[in-house]
Amino acid sequence: MANICSVNIRVKSVDNASAQKHFDRLISLQKEADAQHIGIFIGSQRYLFDSAIENCGTAVTLDGWVKWGFSNDEFIALIKFLREIAPVAECYIKYEECGCLLYGELQYDGTMLADCYLPEEDYPKNFDSETFYDDLEAAYQRFQEIREIDAVS
Repeated sequence: MANICSVNIRVKSVDNASAQKHFDRLISLQKEADAQHIGIFIGSQRYLFDSAIENCGTAVTLDGWVKWGFSNDEFIALIKFLREIAPVAECYIKYEECGCLLYGELQYDGTMLADCYLPEEDYPKNFDSETFYDDLEAAYQRFQEIREIDAVS
């Protein structure tokens, strides 16, 4: 059975027109996915489920979940998929897969990819606590590590 990874994807476009192209294409994909009762195809055999899409001026956000977290190659494929629609200035994927102690943010700054993550040893142990997600974010802010992945051509 697949692990569920919650994601928040934020695509910053070079201008409002590019953001609108991203938004329109993603909404079109969402309508197709809803009609077929599947997730939105977001590149490299990846599907985003239970998605919410919002246009925020020069940025588009997508919230939902995927099966398993993104690999580096899948993040690169997502960036390339988005760049086929319109230019991408930056992209961020906030991810959380508590069952595998994964929490962090994949970042694309226009050229380089990086993974800012919470090391497993710094993960909060209070899974059943009402303050778990606050503790998780606090640990991330305090102990995050950054690993450069690759340049995207």
